[in-house]
Amino acid sequence: MKSYKKEISIYIYAVILFFLLVTTVGYNILLKNIELNHEKDTKLLFCQIKSKTSDILSKLLHQYYIQKPILIKKHKEVKNILKRYDNILDINLSNISSKINNNSKEILYNIYIADKNLTIQNTTYKPDLGFNLAFAKELFDRHKKEGTIGVCSPLFEKSSKKFLSFTDGYIGKNLLQISYSYPDISDDVKELRDVIDQHKHILDAKAYIVLDTGHINSFLLKDFKPYKESLDEFKKNFTIISNINNKLQHKLIYQKNSYEDYKHLHQIYLATKSTIDTNTNIIYSIIIDETSYYDEIFYLKVLMLFIAIVGTLAIVILNKIREKELRLKYQTNFINNAMHEIITPLNVISLNNELQIIEKGNDEYNKEIYTAVKTLFHSYNDMKYISIQQKNIHYNSEILSLKDIVQDRINYFNSIATANNKILNYTSKGKCYIDISKEEISRLIDNNLSNSIKYSENQTIYIQVVDNILTIKTYGKVIKDLDKIFDKFYRENDITGGCGLGLNIVYDITKKYNISRYVKSTSEHGTIFKYNFICIKDKI
Repeated sequence: MKSYKKEISIYIYAVILFFLLVTTVGYNILLKNIELNHEKDTKLLFCQIKSKTSDILSKLLHQYYIQKPILIKKHKEVKNILKRYDNILDINLSNISSKINNNSKEILYNIYIADKNLTIQNTTYKPDLGFNLAFAKELFDRHKKEGTIGVCSPLFEKSSKKFLSFTDGYIGKNLLQISYSYPDISDDVKELRDVIDQHKHILDAKAYIVLDTGHINSFLLKDFKPYKESLDEFKKNFTIISNINNKLQHKLIYQKNSYEDYKHLHQIYLATKSTIDTNTNIIYSIIIDETSYYDEIFYLKVLMLFIAIVGTLAIVILNKIREKELRLKYQTNFINNAMHEIITPLNVISLNNELQIIEKGNDEYNKEIYTAVKTLFHSYNDMKYISIQQKNIHYNSEILSLKDIVQDRINYFNSIATANNKILNYTSKGKCYIDISKEEISRLIDNNLSNSIKYSENQTIYIQVVDNILTIKTYGKVIKDLDKIFDKFYRENDITGGCGLGLNIVYDITKKYNISRYVKSTSEHGTIFKYNFICIKDKI
């Protein structure tokens, strides 16, 4: 049965293309999943922070609306007392403070008096002494014009980490403020900050309470060391959140990406109405370090690029291999076709030459024809052997005498050697029987003898069998590349012709039967081919 063998490059092509296809699809799916998971995790984290912050601010705003009328009452009470004094910037406020705090040791209400430049000159809360309130002058003036006492919503103070509300109202040219410190909500804040601290990539988290009056209070959600906020810092934050508030007028979410200090930053702002007062907006702000996310995508893209480059190189290399396979295939096909074309005319020539000898006797021309036909038959047998090997048809081995089979093949080549003015000098010593097919040992011997006749520049070719070693020695041009002479289609001398198949057939046979090869070529000692056969002990 014929067996058809596909070129290996076709299978490799298919595997590489399938691998690249699967890798591309997998890359797109993985990239999409990374992006979706990142977006999902960010939204989930934002919702967690928003929910807990909203609970805290809702409690504060609820307390604010309860405390607002009380603060106004306290403000009026202090104002009425201060009207009795000519210079309220220098008076002692301790008695007034005790009165509005109901003589309690816990100070919930503090008094602040600012001069005409809105700098606090007298207060019961000494850390704020000298603080300038000019940033809110427009708001104070509006309240004065309206004849109302202003009360701000809970304001987070960074120095005390507490929420405060302040009143404002003028006494002459001086400004009076009464503050209220809301009860401790540290447990709620701690729970919120624990959630934030679990995510190291959150660089900043804030909440802003934006009143319809335009006043903005900020609440730092991420833990920090207490510090006194400067006026410049306050103005800067006020300007930033005012711009964000304007951008959020017609949408709920505003996002911004930036690259600072070798970090990919993602800023998210979300606006929502207060559950207590619909005129109050709460803006949540989170800054996330997404460097690891972008690094993950970058490494994935680099890996994909590497795979694409390797795949491309593999295809280029396979193209080279494929070209070589096709050339070998064409050469093999040529040999197979040539066999069919050669055998018929070769048989005709041989038959007619034999008839010519029978009818008219043997002459010099018949001998030349006979020698040429034998040479052609040798080439045909080589091509036939290759064709049979490709069809996976195996020869049956038999027990043969090494020296006898060598003698038989020398007898066959004697006429060819004579026609080429060569002498085959054969000697043998000892006995060795080998287990091999007759066709294959004939191919091995014939191709060595044919090459010797073809390439020898000396008249005598020396063939020797000693026990299990066959040696063939000639004198001619030195073989330059001993490693390549057994390669298929390799010919070191293009002038003498040939297909470059003979020694490749010899190589396959020696490999199949574990026959050791030895080749040496020098100008002094000539070219020696030596084959070491495996003998069997007894002739069967």
